[in-house]
Amino acid sequence: MLGTDLGTVTKVETMVSGNDGVVIVREDLCRDVVSDADAFTAVEAVFAAMAAGDAVNCPVVREAIGHADTLYGIKSGFDRAGMALGVKSGGYLPQNVTNVGISNHQSSVSLFDPDTGRLQAVIGGRCHHHHNIIQSASVDGGSCQPRNPCRRDGYRHDW
Repeated sequence: MLGTDLGTVTKVETMVSGNDGVVIVREDLCRDVVSDADAFTAVEAVFAAMAAGDAVNCPVVREAIGHADTLYGIKSGFDRAGMALGVKSGGYLPQNVTNVGISNHQSSVSLFDPDTGRLQAVIGGRCHHHHNIIQSASVDGGSCQPRNPCRRDGYRHDW
């Protein structure tokens, strides 16, 4: 989740970049690439695009894979307004904390050029987890804003 503007990637291009121009955002660089404010702005923009019919979420695939009680899934979507095309692949591996000392939730995000389909960036797992937390906070915070892009009329509910 580098936001709807892949220009954000330029902050790390000189640090980590594949030979073919694919940017690899390592887990330890993630917080340097996308700030909390950037993530909040990106989530607002995507929700506004969805409300306007300019973004789509593709069907989610989630399965128990029959190994170590793992649940694995793939989510994807496209934001035409922001020209962001991506897929998240990952799952819940309940043995991780006990067996190898890492989070039970693991995933990575791949971003693609929507015009050519070429891979542009791969974002490491734990930094994606960091942005899941920011995204959740953004959604919660966005619902408290005077104008809420989640709603077609742009206004929040008064509960």
